[in-house]
Amino acid sequence: MTIPDEVDIIVTGGGSCGCVVAGRLANLDHNLQVMLIEAGESNLNNPWVYRPGIYPRNMKLDSKTASFYYSRPSEWLGGRRAVVPCAHILGGGS
Repeated sequence: MTIPDEVDIIVTGGGSCGCVVAGRLANLDHNLQVMLIEAGESNLNNPWVYRPGIYPRNMKLDSKTASFYYSRPSEWLGGRRAVVPCAHILGGGS
């Protein structure tokens, strides 16, 4: 796939909402050039993404398909930090 020099609309974030918005805009007017930008790697034909049996491996801390965000230490967690995994692939974590 080649990246065009000019597009009409850029949608940033390839999560559920970004994919829906880009798809609907593209279907609305077939003359529009819509670009969808996702920060994560390409997950096309990646078995780690589409095979349910191995999908939980994406939650490993060294995963290439997820990012992990940490809260500040919380007294409600006994001084520990909460870990929030976020999908870093097209389609997001939904």
